[in-house]
Amino acid sequence: DVELIEGLEESKMISNQIAKDLAEGKKTTETINKTSEKYRPVARRGSQLFFIMNELVKIHTYYMYSLNAFVVVFQTGIEKVQAEDKAAAGSGGIKGKMNMLKKLKSTAKKIIMTQRFNWNKD
Repeated sequence: DVELIEGLEESKMISNQIAKDLAEGKKTTETINKTSEKYRPVARRGSQLFFIMNELVKIHTYYMYSLNAFVVVFQTGIEKVQAEDKAAAGSGGIKGKMNMLKKLKSTAKKIIMTQRFNWNKD
């Protein structure tokens, strides 16, 4: 009977540890979901920019962009937004997010226009 009791105690300890790890996993999942929701508007705008840039070739072949070109546009926009936010000392909330999206769109537009005219000089 001693072996049986020791086996049951060990199983109980393992079960308690699994329950503890499961609770911790649920908290981590909630934190990840909350954080990812904060970035959803930026991700939506980023996907819109990608597909718009991808469709610009239908207007003229000067507007043919690779995935790398899109990444450069998007990263440049993000860097500009971060630099301006640091200078402004953070405008938070929904207004800050909308401002970030406007800046990202504006940067993408400037880069696309600049690149087109630079290529057109040839």
